[in-house]
Amino acid sequence: MPRRAAAHRPSQPAGDPAHAAGLQPPEPLLDALLLRVSVLLPELGPSEVVQVTCALVDLQYRPSDAWLTAFVAQVRCAA
Repeated sequence: MPRRAAAHRPSQPAGDPAHAAGLQPPEPLLDALLLRVSVLLPELGPSEVVQVTCALVDLQYRPSDAWLTAFVAQVRCAA
């Protein structure tokens, strides 16, 4: 998986308590989780898609372009 670009930083703090406490999972863990999500993409329903998207925003983490392309393609297929 290609390395991610710089994360977009929202102007408002995230509502997640762990994020508010300054806790951030290590990048290797996030990359491993996203790899697992990419395998499960065809099985995700609308609520899971929203949960993944919100989690990425809360973590201020931008996945690779390849991952985002696959994610968007799956969302479009499901729509």
